[in-house]
Amino acid sequence: MSRYIPLNTHTQLEQAIAYDLNAALGERGLIVIHNGTKNSHAPGGKPDIVVRSEKYALIIEVTKSKGSGQDREFHSIRSHLKSIKVENPELPCFCIFLSPKTSSRTLESIHDHNRQRTGEGKTDMRILPLSFEFFELWIDRLLENPKRKYSIDDLISIFDLQEEYKNDLEIGKVFYRIIFKEDLEESELFERQLHRNTVHLGGMQVSARKRRLATSRPGIGLDFWMENFLFYSTRGWNRFSRTTGISLVQFEILNQINTRETWSISEISHHLEITAPAASQLVDKLVQSGLVYRSEDKRDRRARQLTLSPNGAQLVEKGRRGRHHWLDELAKSLSAEEKGKVVEALTILTKAAKEMGEEK
Repeated sequence: MSRYIPLNTHTQLEQAIAYDLNAALGERGLIVIHNGTKNSHAPGGKPDIVVRSEKYALIIEVTKSKGSGQDREFHSIRSHLKSIKVENPELPCFCIFLSPKTSSRTLESIHDHNRQRTGEGKTDMRILPLSFEFFELWIDRLLENPKRKYSIDDLISIFDLQEEYKNDLEIGKVFYRIIFKEDLEESELFERQLHRNTVHLGGMQVSARKRRLATSRPGIGLDFWMENFLFYSTRGWNRFSRTTGISLVQFEILNQINTRETWSISEISHHLEITAPAASQLVDKLVQSGLVYRSEDKRDRRARQLTLSPNGAQLVEKGRRGRHHWLDELAKSLSAEEKGKVVEALTILTKAAKEMGEEK
């Protein structure tokens, strides 16, 4: 659950979001203004939060409303966008609409508004709906990384991708692709390993059209599954890794060491397809953190054997639960018959994948 959900709408929510924005964007040269006070939200007629840079002006509209309760918000959003443009005629102006979950009707209204702007040949005054969850992820990434990463220009570029605003999940995927592209490049080894791992019990609901495609062309169905599996699993790892200070690649090293009694640096290097010095550097940090023990190899005193410490083994288990939590929740939504079908299908796929690997 997002940390913003429990906050009081009148006295805490906008204040907390403005505080986080200022902490994350202040170092990047942006100015954040909350139009409310320490004890009250912004008054009617003004945007909740304004963010300015030399290049852009953003308004942040915040609500805890859901479903049809969001309908009354849209008129105010458009009004506030017009007012911020009047105040900043020389700057491209945009709006981020934050909520626990964007309703389908609000999405339709935002689509209509953005398409109207496109039809008018305008490139600004557009609206980006964003769930608390992905806003929180973006803010935390900004706070945890130097200002050279996660350029505000990347955020602005998402306003041009309005046709991908199908739902909060799809918008989140755009964030991963556009804003977190460096993270995805850094975690390429991790994602490649995910493809190798066995997929546990789970299922994914898809549209009728996708189900027909999956039936006629099974490869497409697997693509849908893998896309969602990688997205949710990677997100689970990202969330957990932020609480530990351990990178995704280092977690993969811990996972591999956990699979058998001992590993060597050369084996880690070969498994992750990186150089031995790079593997050694990653392992050094794990040793210094007390997560891995490094001992002399009795067969070759020049080499070192790696084993997990009790703290390392405990961290691996916590990480596994964090990555698979969404699968547990997903399994609860399936009937006993559906679970049986999923297990049967995955058993067949796992066996085929294993045989394919043995043939290489």
